[in-house]
Amino acid sequence: MRAPGHPLQTSRQFTAAFTLTGSAQAGKLALETPLGSTLAVAQWDASAAELIQGQEVRRYAHMDELTTALTGNPVPLTALFDWIQGKPTQLDGWTPDLTQWAQGRIRATMHGAMGDTELRVLLDTTTP
Repeated sequence: MRAPGHPLQTSRQFTAAFTLTGSAQAGKLALETPLGSTLAVAQWDASAAELIQGQEVRRYAHMDELTTALTGNPVPLTALFDWIQGKPTQLDGWTPDLTQWAQGRIRATMHGAMGDTELRVLLDTTTP
């Protein structure tokens, strides 16, 4: 994900593997390093969202607030679940590019006042 950083920075980016379960209304997102260590776990439901990093737990009113704290912009979970299924839902200023969805690649961009945010997802299409 690329997101606007500090006003003096042009962007910041990070790469992480993730496991997404549930739905936009209630679910869990586990972020992992390339070596498989857990970086953080976000879980949410209709009443709240929380981010667990090691022993630290931070609570937020909802996932938009949590993802904004992490990336500078809210990541639209409803649309993300749709994009993973190949549905080109546009939501909250995000524009998906699903032209490579059949190859397991998703790209979405949001143009914001603080700069552009780009989300790239590489789907693991192997089945256990």
